[in-house]
Amino acid sequence: MAGTSGEVTSANGYSRKLSVDETTKLQAMATAAVKQKAAANGPGDLRDGFQYDVTFTGADGTKQSVVTHGETDVTGIFSWVRTECDKIWKFRTGS
Repeated sequence: MAGTSGEVTSANGYSRKLSVDETTKLQAMATAAVKQKAAANGPGDLRDGFQYDVTFTGADGTKQSVVTHGETDVTGIFSWVRTECDKIWKFRTGS
């Protein structure tokens, strides 16, 4: 993410440019999620759930990572990641 522009990419070739509004919202969610995760200790009692490893790359090349297990989605990042994963899956399967 770079200021007012952003892009989502995956290892399988999926790529999508983000709108200015979506980039701004995602930056806020990412910052909040990283701070929230700094105080958390793993998935708690969650078993057999999904784990999403998300890395945000800033305009200056710095990276922030957050692992989400679908626990309480205070920041909204989990919902955003799930929606984006659906788009990536559709891209992979050609549907």
